[in-house]
Order: sequence, then structure tokens, then C-alpha cells
Amino acid sequence: MSKLHSVATEHYMNTQRVLGDHVYAAASVIPAGRAFDLVASRYSHSVALASRFYNLMSVSSGNSGMKKFPHMSISPDHIDNALAKAGPGQLPGAVQSLILSGGRDLITQTSEIDPLAEGWDWVMEPEACDYCASKAGPGTGDFRAHYSCGCIAAPRFTESKTISTG
Repeated sequence: MSKLHSVATEHYMNTQRVLGDHVYAAASVIPAGRAFDLVASRYSHSVALASRFYNLMSVSSGNSGMKKFPHMSISPDHIDNALAKAGPGQLPGAVQSLILSGGRDLITQTSEIDPLAEGWDWVMEPEACDYCASKAGPGTGDFRAHYSCGCIAAPRFTESKTISTG
């Protein structure tokens, strides 16, 4: 990974961590009935941060970046089901996980459809748990994060990869 990619990845991880910490704190003090609104209103923030990060990684590899990303949304049923499964004291972590899944999903799904991407990596946060440490590296399938997970998905590119059209 180039120095620019390392710096960009660290910056993105920090911005996602700030967003995650903000929503965790908010979910800790709001009534449980307002958690749905918090997820619905902040999910798109994680997606927007991820799209900027994805394009920075692409352009810094000599590519043109993505012009159109997959549409990312979170269904009301998914929010309801995930929040209903959260046990006592787990609501803030569940809210945080749901919101940050927007960015993770955008990176993993875009990496799969972008012909210039080689895939994505599971980048663990500095204080990663054993589960996340075992997942670190090239990603496969879905990014299945746990409550309060601060790990991110990062797109993987080679320098100036081009696609032949002939």
C-alpha cells in the first residue's frame, strides 16, 4: 500500500470512528424509540464518507474514480429487526453498527463491480478484537461487523490499472 493510501485509509478510519462515536453517544441518551430515526438519518453520512474515500483511493492509483456508485439504502424492516435483537445495554452499539454498515457496504459492493478494483480489504482498528484480527486482510463476501466495531473496508487497486476494450 502506498504512503498516500495509508494516510487516506487512516483518515477515513478516523472520520468513521468520529461518526461512530457521535452516534454511540447519542444512542446512549435518547429514548429507545428514537434509535430508528437516528439510524435512518445518519446512515447516508457513512455512505457519503465512503464514496469520497473510494474515489480518493481510485484516483491516487491512477484511475478515474467511480462516476456512479451503487444505490445504498437501509430498509426500515432491517433497522427494526436489528434494533429488536439488541439486548440490554447493546442499543448504542447496534445503532453504531447499522450506521457504519453503510460505508462498509458501499466499499465492498463497489469494489466488486468496479473493473479497476482488485477487491477490498478488511482493515482492523488499532484496538481490534480477536474476531476482527482474524478477518483482517483481503475481504471476501459480506463485511459482518459486530456491535461497536470500528473496522473498515478499503478498496484495493494496483497502480494505473487499465481495462482493454478491444
